[in-house]
Amino acid sequence: MFTNGLLRSNPPIEGLHESIVINSRRLHLTLGVMAFSDNATLNPSTSPSGSAVPARQTTSHPKSLAAAQALLASLRPHIRALLNSDSDSSSPANPVRDGAARREIGDGSARSRKLKLKLNRMDIMKPERAPHRLRSDADEQEQGAEGEGVYGRVLWVGPDTSNINVEGGVDGDADTRRLHGVCTFINRQFMDAGLVMDERRPLKLHCTIANTTYRKPRPKSHAHNLPFSYSAILASPAFKTISTSRNRDVSDSQHQQQACLNRSERVVIRDGQMGQVNIDKGKGNESKPKERARGRGVPVPVDLGVWEVGEVQICEMGSHGPEGEYVCVARCEF
Repeated sequence: MFTNGLLRSNPPIEGLHESIVINSRRLHLTLGVMAFSDNATLNPSTSPSGSAVPARQTTSHPKSLAAAQALLASLRPHIRALLNSDSDSSSPANPVRDGAARREIGDGSARSRKLKLKLNRMDIMKPERAPHRLRSDADEQEQGAEGEGVYGRVLWVGPDTSNINVEGGVDGDADTRRLHGVCTFINRQFMDAGLVMDERRPLKLHCTIANTTYRKPRPKSHAHNLPFSYSAILASPAFKTISTSRNRDVSDSQHQQQACLNRSERVVIRDGQMGQVNIDKGKGNESKPKERARGRGVPVPVDLGVWEVGEVQICEMGSHGPEGEYVCVARCEF
């Protein structure tokens, strides 16, 4: 496995430890996080009616596990309609608007109900500069000179969704479009029901494979919980085994430049090339087209295979089953 190769790196990767690597039985895509009231019960008026339109709750109704379980069960025909549809649209209203959920499903012409998850992108959340104790005086003066390195606390892999048109779903890989459409539909239904908080941003399909939150022994504070070196990961032999970039030495070309975190600069992408531009704060200049804020990386291309997804689950956060997996409290098979 890729993460095992990272742990065997020689010299060791700064900040990487086996305790922060996610158990393969716990890998998942998060579609939303819910918090329930201990004594909440399902309001009968909001229970699924069996009609073509999924039951809805408002934020005034109790947020209970029973309500979440009932809503998930009610979504099954609509999810199947999306999977059987000839359209790859990611619009969550399509199954209800078109009455697709009332179609007979299961004939020989039906499309596969297994979604395909292509793990072909890798990146970190919120890139950081090197921890203070690792920076030299020269680095302090230059505030992010190239060569300092990029650090992170969350390493993730996921599908390439950069070309997906959320409104029409007309661009990008067909399998990823289909996956994105179903996941977005489920996410929006739970948001509309008041069970999942609306973060007012597009759903980010990603699978976390390392997170410093789980470091053991537990650090005294966040400041003592050192990030890992993403630059070292990108330069490692383990990464080269999964990289599909033409230039395998991406640590010295892309991310080394894009996460310098100099506040007076930003990264701009033109014609697929990374570059830097200075920002005149006094004049309030805005970023140019396709410009990315400093420290926000561009996922690197990788190949970690194609995986079939046949169901969506509601799992208890922090729980552990017999094999270390999350404990499932509800599931909806496609």
